[in-house]
Amino acid sequence: MINPNALSDQVIESCLESGKKHDAFVRAAHQSLREARASGNVYDGDEYLAYARARLQGKHVSVPQLAVRNLRKAGAKPATPEPSPPWPPPDPTPPSRSS
Repeated sequence: MINPNALSDQVIESCLESGKKHDAFVRAAHQSLREARASGNVYDGDEYLAYARARLQGKHVSVPQLAVRNLRKAGAKPATPEPSPPWPPPDPTPPSRSS
């Protein structure tokens, strides 16, 4: 028989692990955005999507050209990176219960 407390502990641990993975994903996304804004080097979304789909189908296609104009004008100074949000967030672990 499964102990309800043990089951709830497993659910909480699973949620915390999922939250940690999400936080790591968001941190990586913020870092990528900062790098893209600083360099201005990005691909056009539609062109890159077509390229990725063709590659997934096994076709040999050339990589699309970088579209510097998307994030900043060619020759302009790189943008000042935005401040990062407060990552990682505070530890969501509940305080231990004392008997």
